[in-house]
Amino acid sequence: MKTATNSHHAGAGWRILFIFVSLVHSANAQPLETAGRIGIELSTNDGPFIVQGVIANMPAQKAGIRPGDKIVEVAGKSTAGMSQTQVVNLLRGAPDTKVKITVESDGKKKKITLERSYRSLEQYEADEEDFFERFKAEAKAWRSLPVKPVLPEETKKQRILAENAVQEHRLNDAKNYYRAGLQAAGQLWPEGNFNTAMLCAELGNQRAGLPSASQSPYAEEPKPAQAAVDYRDAVNFMRTYLELLPDAPDAQQAREKIIIWEEKVRLLKEKCGVVYVR
Repeated sequence: MKTATNSHHAGAGWRILFIFVSLVHSANAQPLETAGRIGIELSTNDGPFIVQGVIANMPAQKAGIRPGDKIVEVAGKSTAGMSQTQVVNLLRGAPDTKVKITVESDGKKKKITLERSYRSLEQYEADEEDFFERFKAEAKAWRSLPVKPVLPEETKKQRILAENAVQEHRLNDAKNYYRAGLQAAGQLWPEGNFNTAMLCAELGNQRAGLPSASQSPYAEEPKPAQAAVDYRDAVNFMRTYLELLPDAPDAQQAREKIIIWEEKVRLLKEKCGVVYVR
């Protein structure tokens, strides 16, 4: 992982890129490969269920849900005391079905009805290609700045939390902390993009049932379809890193990692047939 000593500071202006929270499969839930979703990433952080990010053109974003909002009810049930798995299984369901939620935003509660949507990996990849085409100009402007803006305090806080989570082998939490830091700072934060890419790849290794560098006590059963999305996320974060620092000392190694991860996505797509997106 890159640390604060070799970070590259940047300003704000980024939308959160890569989508839903990691799911633990339930026998009573909609199968992961065909589930409809509302397009949010949730985090509890030992408290309420907080929206960490929303995906463009998915139901949550269209309904006006924003990062920082709290999910206090799902399907008429309070989320207080629920596990993350319970909340996710209530949010998830068959595509084109509806789920009612209550969101607390700026201290005010509002009830929202969302229609679950399904996006294939191919749709997801196409959306991200569109984003990267638009991002290239922004990255070029950032590279031309003689002095890069200082990281916001919120990003510094999230980086500390992420580094601690890595030390404790809580890789998914670490990934979410880095993404929250990216959201606060803007995607124009090379260190955050690089580290998130590496965490996504490591989570992909775990979910694909491959040897993992982490001795995490939270290891999951193999989930090849979800692993394909993890590797795809890793590719996109690393591509963003390279757009910002194309001449970084480790740029060639980063490009080689992208080649490896893209091949893993291809192999997993063949293995799974249908690959879902969070």
